[in-house]
Amino acid sequence: MGKQIIKVAPDEDLYVEWSSVVDAPTRVGTRAEFVAYLNEPRRGEVWETEESIERAMQRADDTGTSAYRPFGVTWGDEGPMYQQQGIVPRAQLAEYARRLLINVDAEPDGLLVPLDH
Repeated sequence: MGKQIIKVAPDEDLYVEWSSVVDAPTRVGTRAEFVAYLNEPRRGEVWETEESIERAMQRADDTGTSAYRPFGVTWGDEGPMYQQQGIVPRAQLAEYARRLLINVDAEPDGLLVPLDH
């Protein structure tokens, strides 16, 4: 799948880009910041149209993820995998995103549900 944009909570203008390659967030920001980021040309990636970017962001607003089922982390899902260490529960995702806003290298300490639960 690569990357998906996850809206951290239905009532909060905060999103994370989550990579399934590294099982971790690669970007955090507001809807406007993500739209601007997705409109920037990036090396090695297909250039999106404004319409496709808006559809992806609207999917994130509506379902919790820009990805199509069954791959995305939607509102009812457990949460995204973090570096094969555990799951960041949906209920804790906003807290983790806020930590990332303060420190881009923040870890989800105390938020993970271990894989062996």
